[in-house]
Amino acid sequence: MYGITKARQLALFSLTNINKFNHDKSNAEIIFKNLTFDINNEHFTLIKYQQENEKNALIDIISGVDIQYTGYTCFLGNYINILDEKQRALLRNRMIGFVFKENYFFNHCNVFDNIYYSVVDHKDKKKLKNNIINTLKSMGIEKLYNKTPKSLSTDQLLKVAFSRALVKKPKCIIANYNNDCFSQNNFDYFIQLLSQVHKDLSIPILLITNCNHLNMTVDKIITLKHGELYDGEKT
Repeated sequence: MYGITKARQLALFSLTNINKFNHDKSNAEIIFKNLTFDINNEHFTLIKYQQENEKNALIDIISGVDIQYTGYTCFLGNYINILDEKQRALLRNRMIGFVFKENYFFNHCNVFDNIYYSVVDHKDKKKLKNNIINTLKSMGIEKLYNKTPKSLSTDQLLKVAFSRALVKKPKCIIANYNNDCFSQNNFDYFIQLLSQVHKDLSIPILLITNCNHLNMTVDKIITLKHGELYDGEKT
């Protein structure tokens, strides 16, 4: 895809011997220690973390934001940490859909424009507009295209966030849920949407959470504790 070395072709993400420290030289803290695991290209995978810096570092590493670590990270067989900044940005913006607690909508823009301006490639504007409308229809919110985010309910905003992530037809969805993100009802709806997208579109899902009380079925659970895989899950 990017003319680089191929490895672990069957994995969506593959992390090998990742060692990551914080950037505070006066108080060097280990975030990850020899972290190694694979995420299957077809699975709904749950990653449970305890510390916020683990979550932030993991998302930055697998999305190519951060390459300041030792070890190797692969996305669909491509080594992320040998890509240049432009290539990593293209990977992140075109191939990974993100649904985070901070959805960062432009409140002065309507739903359609919020999705439109989130897409990096505007070369074929007609095709992009059709993709947006079709994606909104698939989420059952096509009638909201001219509404502003501040006029929508939490459930509707979640559907807009999913639409924004899906419109670029990504290879996977990375979602983040924290204990303080939603009410239980909102979280149940969030999980329902994730499961629906995974089932209907056959797109791999990576849910990163610190919640310990999850009533859901996933293909694989990875637990991080003190920067390492929790006992029994080491590969």
